[in-house]
Amino acid sequence: MRVGVRAKVIAAVVLAVACGGKSVRTERANGDAAGDSGATTSGGATAMGGTGAAPTGGAGSPGESGGTAGSVDFSSCSQPLGWLGLTCNVEHSVGQQCARGGCHDANTQIARLDLTPNEFLVARVLNVPASFGGIEVNGVPCVPVGCPEPGTKLLVDAENPLASWVIEKMEPFPPGSSENTDIGCGFDMPMPPGTAHYTEEAKQCLRTLFLAIAGKGTACGSPGERPPVSAPPRCPPD
Repeated sequence: MRVGVRAKVIAAVVLAVACGGKSVRTERANGDAAGDSGATTSGGATAMGGTGAAPTGGAGSPGESGGTAGSVDFSSCSQPLGWLGLTCNVEHSVGQQCARGGCHDANTQIARLDLTPNEFLVARVLNVPASFGGIEVNGVPCVPVGCPEPGTKLLVDAENPLASWVIEKMEPFPPGSSENTDIGCGFDMPMPPGTAHYTEEAKQCLRTLFLAIAGKGTACGSPGERPPVSAPPRCPPD
């Protein structure tokens, strides 16, 4: 399959694969993460289709989603989003585009990535490595050759915010489009292709949120306290 080929996504098909892109390369609802705060066997993301992350724990309440992260105590990582000082409606934008039912909500956790906009969102994404799971080629879970090396990309990167994996998964998708693009490491986000509510304003609100988390948030635990990133094997060359 050619990288960058735009694939029309029919809503019924997308829902059938729970926010995954349905083509030769698909992103699963029950695998590791790529984007990206899920982790090991579904992902691309985010997020976010091939966007999940290594297990980090902490969902609506500590430890409810994302797995267990070594000795990290997520009960001490509460960071209400209000202190970020954003003027856009973060809860609405994230709830409509990322954490809606069947996608990156606490119950479904596509790519084991929970983007529920609560006080533990920062802990689930900040400086948490993406593992690029949840992507299949010919029905086999694997990490496409177009993905960075698992463990080298962070969902939200405090040192290099614009290089955050959730930002890179969002950037290619234009609001109002009815197509998603295979960016070589899963599809761009959101999946299915936007919603009636995905406007340029909503996209900028999400972008502002993740950049604010990178700049003002506090990562939960040190890298040494998290388990090694577990990811599927690399996909064979096309």
